[in-house]
Amino acid sequence: MTKKERLEAIMAHYADGKTSLMASKLGVADSTISTWLKRNTYDLELLFAKCENISAEWLITGEGDMIVSKSLIDVTELQKQIAWLQRENNMLYDQIALLKGDTSAAASA
Repeated sequence: MTKKERLEAIMAHYADGKTSLMASKLGVADSTISTWLKRNTYDLELLFAKCENISAEWLITGEGDMIVSKSLIDVTELQKQIAWLQRENNMLYDQIALLKGDTSAAASA
């Protein structure tokens, strides 16, 4: 798969195949997209940064799936976020209990 074909697939997925929408999403001029298509090239880093869930491997090689499955999201990072939210939640319960004057509830939360 050529870079032009990959860029066309990206545009179809992220911008309904429209050059102007893709340019807007990337923050570049329409002519930039047109030039990439003509020259069979693109800004790999820009596409990776601006196109959610796009596969870096696919961008580089054209092999595999264009979109990374949501099931492949970093589980460790999600676990860290959940733990942080639980700590924040517990602190809020403690603050509510203190505001109500219920120090026994704050100690047990």
